Amino acid sequence: MSRKTNGPSGNQLTLPQTSAGWKHSAWMRWLLLLLFVFLFYFSLAPRLVPETYDITLNGKSDRDIKAPRQFEDKEATSQAEEQAADNVGPIYPIVALKNEGLIENIFSRIEQLNQDDLAEPDKVDIYRREIPQLVDRYVANFIDANSGSETYSSGLLAEMQRVVQAQKYRIPEETFYKLPRFTPEQLLQMRSVGRDVVRKLMMEPLTEAETARTKVAELVNGSSLALKSEREVVQELSRLAILPNKFFDKEATEQAKAQAKQNTEPVMIKQGAVIVKAGQVVDDELYQYLDDLGLLQERKNYWPQLGVLLFSILFTLGLYGYGELTASSDHNKRTNIHWLMLLLIFALNMLFMHLVSLTHSEQWPFVGYLAPVAMGSMLVTLLVDLHLGLVSAFIFTLVSSVILNVEQQHLFDFHYGFVTAVVSFTAALAIHRASQRSSILKAGIMVSLFGSVAVLAMMLVNPHPNRADLIQSVAFMFSSGLLTAVLVIGLMPFFEVTFGILSALKLVELSNPNHPCCARCSRRHRAPTPQPDGGESVGSRGRGGRGERTAVPGRIVLSRCG
Repeated sequence: MSRKTNGPSGNQLTLPQTSAGWKHSAWMRWLLLLLFVFLFYFSLAPRLVPETYDITLNGKSDRDIKAPRQFEDKEATSQAEEQAADNVGPIYPIVALKNEGLIENIFSRIEQLNQDDLAEPDKVDIYRREIPQLVDRYVANFIDANSGSETYSSGLLAEMQRVVQAQKYRIPEETFYKLPRFTPEQLLQMRSVGRDVVRKLMMEPLTEAETARTKVAELVNGSSLALKSEREVVQELSRLAILPNKFFDKEATEQAKAQAKQNTEPVMIKQGAVIVKAGQVVDDELYQYLDDLGLLQERKNYWPQLGVLLFSILFTLGLYGYGELTASSDHNKRTNIHWLMLLLIFALNMLFMHLVSLTHSEQWPFVGYLAPVAMGSMLVTLLVDLHLGLVSAFIFTLVSSVILNVEQQHLFDFHYGFVTAVVSFTAALAIHRASQRSSILKAGIMVSLFGSVAVLAMMLVNPHPNRADLIQSVAFMFSSGLLTAVLVIGLMPFFEVTFGILSALKLVELSNPNHPCCARCSRRHRAPTPQPDGGESVGSRGRGGRGERTAVPGRIVLSRCG
């Protein structure tokens, strides 16, 4: 079949005359644009349009009702918060009363009063009245000194005062009659023993003072006090000075319960989780549960479908408008063949995205990075031009952030969108000046490296990155670049042959003088070789017209052999 050698040159081979009609047909162009809208719509709809079910109260569900998206189960979250609050036990902080100071005050008052010139009955009355007051005064001074401080709350101090009064020890009456009889030397020795006993027993946390008071007799009897009366008095005064030091803090407990509720992770219903099984009766409780989740509506809502349709129209208009603006001359004018090829490239690229998203699981949460998202922009750049390759990279960025958004916590998943933008623009810029097919593999390696760096940067932004997740995401991203190169190398001949596209890589291969076709043409049009005897080579024999083919320009040889 002959090929035209005159007319505007371009990257597209001349097709048969019978196909020239639909290549520039306006209705075919509108049909292709409509197919672009359908392609975007059916690619985005599974992620953006919630599935609807017809259910009736007290009726059986004809199929499994699955969660259309990931959302919070408020009832389960509330139960989890209550459970977390119940697990928080009452908080009993220890209050450092330093009760050895209290027994020091008691012995100091006894020593002072014994030195006064008073009758013994008067001293007994004073002891009976003032010694218990010393305990109340000591606790009151401690509360006044710590009121308003951050160490102890007001509620804790009030609880301490209440518990101390409830567990206050009552000294036997005969003890007061023994006190006036001790000399200063005896009181000094008794004070030392009592201080040591109180300090030792108050080192333990005490919610009940009686627990420590039962141990006083054993410690005092083992001391250096020789007289029985001395030991008995020290025991009673030590029991008086021993107070509880561990109290229930209501405010701290309530704050801890509130903090536990706040720290409780919300119970999420994952996308695709079965809420109602097929054949299960939708009773009042289950119906109310679906209503609380916001899944019940009286009438069907078509707004999501309209939103996806508008997205699809915007993507199509953006792609077509940018393509027409960059095709300013007739030389770069794009025919329906180009748009049909673009439609197939977009369909393949989004198909691979959907296939990879189906493999998402809890074990492989970052498998989305394996999708060869850069394949589309690389093919468009090689087969059409850089301008459409860049706008295709932008559209694939938006589409991938929806298709690979499996958990659907937001409309777009920024993680996949950012990585797609990095690898798609990298692929387009790395391949647009390619001179041989090995450049595709180099571009694929660049996609792997730049994509891995982008994924690594996002993972390291997390203050506590998980090492297993980090390795998994980077490994998938690096494999994606190599997979992209393999797919592009395999699909390039298909598009070149099917659509008759003479890509830049093909032109470079054909211009190689070592190409088999060019070698045959050069041998066929080789000039006659002069012989020493003045004759011609065998190739020049015959009619002179056959010798005229020696002056064949290289571009005509290429057009004949291409």
